[in-house]
Amino acid sequence: MTGQDRRHKFRQYMARLSASAPPGGSIEQGLYVEPPNALASTIASSLELDASTRHLIVGSVGAGKTTQLLMIAHRLREIPDIIPMYVDASEHQDLGKVEAGSLLALVGLELMSSVDFSSIPTIAPAAEHFRKWARGYERHIAEFESPPDDGYVRIPGVLSPPQPEWTDIPSYTVDRFASLVKALGGTRRIVFLVDSLDRVSHFASFSTLVEQDMAVLMALKVGLVMVGPLRSLGGFGRMYADRFERVHVQSPVDVVRDEKGRSFLVQVVRRRIASDVLPDDALNTLVTVSGGVLRDLISLSRFAVEEAYAGGANTIDAAHVERAADAFGRSMVVGLSSRELNALKGVKATDSFVPSVESDFALIATRRILQYSGPRPRFSVHPCISPLLDKIAA
Repeated sequence: MTGQDRRHKFRQYMARLSASAPPGGSIEQGLYVEPPNALASTIASSLELDASTRHLIVGSVGAGKTTQLLMIAHRLREIPDIIPMYVDASEHQDLGKVEAGSLLALVGLELMSSVDFSSIPTIAPAAEHFRKWARGYERHIAEFESPPDDGYVRIPGVLSPPQPEWTDIPSYTVDRFASLVKALGGTRRIVFLVDSLDRVSHFASFSTLVEQDMAVLMALKVGLVMVGPLRSLGGFGRMYADRFERVHVQSPVDVVRDEKGRSFLVQVVRRRIASDVLPDDALNTLVTVSGGVLRDLISLSRFAVEEAYAGGANTIDAAHVERAADAFGRSMVVGLSSRELNALKGVKATDSFVPSVESDFALIATRRILQYSGPRPRFSVHPCISPLLDKIAA
């Protein structure tokens, strides 16, 4: 094999293992593998029966939440009376500045990107006013209020109607959004699939969206599948998680106890690298050191390819994988505090963990500590970090 042929071959592997490629690309290229007990199947089935339900997905970074959202959208497109709409909040919203109305603005703008409401005379003004509100331009509300035409002036009466939950979102904005939903949906039901809100900087901001924006969608019988922070599962976070009909945890695959899950991870890599380049023993090592985290499995595979290429090898062996795992683990421990390191050592010694403060949840969200689902959740230190803890102690 010439140097040019070898370089071309390894570049192909790197392209299939691109960590920055959008998850939708793997679906389109036929690289997607259906995991056992896929959340997409469970959630899509629920929405097929009742498209107005609300689902919350939580899990660590890289567990595959985005891919499952896209697969839900793919499946719902086959249902004639449901309109699924995927929205990546991080593409349009500074996640450090989320406030009441942010979610409504995101999904409303997504509606308008799908339909040219300007061609519908009865809806065009509402669409334009909503767009300006979402983008930060709004004239005085008095310009949109109609004067009384019956000779009566509104004054406080005996009855005081209950206030809507969206106290910080203008009622006229909600009315405009409702008109857009009605114009697009008609007899069909709209389901929004909202990604990246697990990266909201402050949990209070996420809780505001649940209290107010989601209340609007609920009143309009619009379905919602939202990716949210792991913090929703603990403490006061449960109060907001309970506002969803279903809460789903996208956990890593337990590569120690779940044979079907392990087989799934093997297939994920095999779709990208053939056995003549990545023998089974090296692949099994890759699966083990990934801890069952999809994104880490892809990243470690990529690093192993680089190790083999740099070393002049034509195949990837276990030594390449071990070097990739060591470098990956060292990058994961950078910046950890002594409290966090002690927490990791405690998990390694006991296989148990009770998160109580924000930094504990951060260790799970960033995959330093892996939480495996089951009748009794199991915790484990990421396999790439575990060998380093003794060295740090020493």
